[in-house]
Amino acid sequence: MDRNPILKLHCSTRPILPTSMSARIGDVLGVGFPVPYPPHPAYARPTRWVTAADLVAPARGAMDDVLAGCRRPPRQLVERVVRPFVVVFRELLEDTGPDLFTLDPATLGFELAPGGRLTGRLVVADAAECPRGTAEARRAAETYARRAAGYLDEVVRRAGVPGTRAAVDRVLAKELRFLHEDTLALLGTDHPWASFLHSLAPGQDRALRQVLRAVTDAAHRRRADPALPVPLVLVDPVLAGSPGLHRFAWDVCDAGGELRLDRPAGYGEVIVRFAATDAPSDGLMGMSGAIRVRRPAGVVSAVPRTTVRTFETLPRPGRRPDGCAVPALSHTRSLEELQLAELREHRMAREYVVRLSAAESTALVARLVERAARAAARAAAGALRQEPGRASAERVVRRVRHVLTRKQFIKGSRAHYTDEHARADMIDFVRAGRPIRFRMMGFPLKQRESGLKALGGLPDLAELGALVRLRELCNAVRQVYPPGIELTVLTDAHHFRQRALATTQPYEEKLHEYAKLVECDEFMEFVDLDDRAASELGVDRRDHASCVAHHRRQLESRFGGLDITRDPLAVLHATENPEPDADFTRSVFRDLFMSIVFSVPVPLLDGSDRMGSSRAIYDDLYHLGDDVPADIVAARRAVLAATWDATMRYVATLRADRELGYDGLFASGVRLKAGAPRPGTCGFCFLGGSCLLPWQGTGAVSVRGEVSTDFVVSLVDQGFVPVYSPLLGDEQPWMMVPVTATHVLSGGAAARLDDDFAERVRLRRR
Repeated sequence: MDRNPILKLHCSTRPILPTSMSARIGDVLGVGFPVPYPPHPAYARPTRWVTAADLVAPARGAMDDVLAGCRRPPRQLVERVVRPFVVVFRELLEDTGPDLFTLDPATLGFELAPGGRLTGRLVVADAAECPRGTAEARRAAETYARRAAGYLDEVVRRAGVPGTRAAVDRVLAKELRFLHEDTLALLGTDHPWASFLHSLAPGQDRALRQVLRAVTDAAHRRRADPALPVPLVLVDPVLAGSPGLHRFAWDVCDAGGELRLDRPAGYGEVIVRFAATDAPSDGLMGMSGAIRVRRPAGVVSAVPRTTVRTFETLPRPGRRPDGCAVPALSHTRSLEELQLAELREHRMAREYVVRLSAAESTALVARLVERAARAAARAAAGALRQEPGRASAERVVRRVRHVLTRKQFIKGSRAHYTDEHARADMIDFVRAGRPIRFRMMGFPLKQRESGLKALGGLPDLAELGALVRLRELCNAVRQVYPPGIELTVLTDAHHFRQRALATTQPYEEKLHEYAKLVECDEFMEFVDLDDRAASELGVDRRDHASCVAHHRRQLESRFGGLDITRDPLAVLHATENPEPDADFTRSVFRDLFMSIVFSVPVPLLDGSDRMGSSRAIYDDLYHLGDDVPADIVAARRAVLAATWDATMRYVATLRADRELGYDGLFASGVRLKAGAPRPGTCGFCFLGGSCLLPWQGTGAVSVRGEVSTDFVVSLVDQGFVPVYSPLLGDEQPWMMVPVTATHVLSGGAAARLDDDFAERVRLRRR
């Protein structure tokens, strides 16, 4: 349990008890009755449990008591008995294999809160270890697996609540997907849950991801040379209904290619062909054949010739060689890359709350700052070794450029920012002995609209870590050029989209608090982008607004008649062929739309929370067919319409900025580019190892103790839990950490960070 995040969230342990100690809910139990361990982090008072046998025994009446305490009996029973039972069943099989699998209803319990409500945790007995790899162990595992299926049937029968069977079947279909092939083989085709069991062919995920990488590489080459053909993935028409094809087609599109059932003459470069094959099925997928990946000769050598069963890929990172699940960051660029419908919700993670004291919080920040100071000294020493000798202006510029292009700071290729670029940006400041001017855009607002990226609108550890990184850069430059730098961060919370001051002001105020806390305020200032344009360029806000409106009308005229709420993908394809002009490239509107779509207001579906609503809406967002529930279709259309409007304004604003000379704000000094860098600008990475900007996700600390940022929906799936701090208050978590890095003290109502983990928290070097 300590090493497996899923088991740690959903399990507690107890000694094996004699049957005589089973007790009906509400019975007065002796003082010596052992409580589940570790304690539940949400309750200060000890919890108890009801045995699995008592829950379904009519004479005990435990099921009646449980259902009487539920506001919504079917859902509570499913989410606090059935789902954790199936999740633990699957995780124990995948983690331990048949050797130690001992989930036996005869020795199982369900934890009860002090008021008698089910908590959602299982109480499991200590494992009675069989000799590993023996036939006896395998037979025991098969027996327990069948008992588990029979037990759930008894739960459904005993509950007697309409709709419970269908709800249980949905849980089984959801939680038994993407099983390891060894687990599938153990359960076999005659297991009572056989119709729900699902697995990929060995090597299928790797093969399909190699196809996607090949498409991405071809798309990159095409962006550099637009004359190159579109990268194509061809699929035999008889495979049109294959599982996963719809999602895979979207992944190919997102990678920059197209998936087609045919190939128009002379159109596109074929990367791979998928053809039906008569290879026999293994019987586990219910398919009569397989799909062969064929690589056209001489096209892409990285794509293997192989056979797969479906077009599905794994929704999350794999396990360690020992079978254990490891909490991992997603390393994705967009929510579009995540298979939202396949991610786990882990409702228990919402109750597994860690709370830091003020002293613990400030100590953690102090360690971040101190380690960043040491890293700055190392970067400066490296620059001085690289450019030894008297500090001439030319040599100082090269030293500063050496610092800027160290792996903890640089984003993109070092070739984008050469010595010649650095000299043009810095030489005048160095010759005058003045601080070098640095400017960047950033820190607009936390993207919280959907509840999939962040749980609140205030800056968290991701933004604080970003400020520590900027401080590290400043300190490193000072040690090779004592006047240092003066950094202006141009914030654009109101520039591309109209937002209420009540929304943006708390974010800005907290950001200033962090800057003062990590001592960035002495060299850095936050300035509104339009305020600085007015003071330096003489651009009046009203003139800018008028220019934006003018370009908006031009776009509306160009795209007149297009309705994004009817056939969104066809409409986006139509936007790819605008009249040529300097700043409106072939795919910029589509690319911006697909980015902005995840940061617009999202309707709340009936009976669902924010994250649940967003998962349902964004999973296959562009599908509006008759087979989709009407409320989800309406919500998707609302999201698409809001995104269309926001994208039109964004593109119009880009054009207005160009027309009014906003680039003049970066004409003198170094421009740090936090987004995709281009030649002549210096790419800057706030938090190494993450593809996201700090405000695009939730601050998180990896299992190695490295500060990063990720989407909260993926963090929850991976077994990360929220950590609250007085530095941010109770409105939202300050960060999320792997549940395996926490513990709960006896008698405590909240979890604590492990001391050794807290000591390791640091910024990542690359």
